[in-house]
Amino acid sequence: MSIIKTAFFLLVLVSIAMGGIYMKGNASSRANANRIAQIAPIIIGNNGAVRFPGRIPSPETVYQIQMAVQTDDAQALNDILVKHRFYVLPGRTN
Repeated sequence: MSIIKTAFFLLVLVSIAMGGIYMKGNASSRANANRIAQIAPIIIGNNGAVRFPGRIPSPETVYQIQMAVQTDDAQALNDILVKHRFYVLPGRTN
């Protein structure tokens, strides 16, 4: 009878540990999904106009993006977009 109790106890411990590992993996995948959901688009037109159809950043960030677009500084624009979680949608080519 003691062997059965010990085996059952070990089975319960293993199932608790596996449940914890599963829950930890689930939480991290939800955190990644939330990070992806925070990424917002911007549209840069041919004339350099910048529009924000998603969320609107701070005025300082808008100014930095506009200056990078006006000076054709692709590296600075890329750094700003990555830092503030934006991606560029193509503007109309007409």
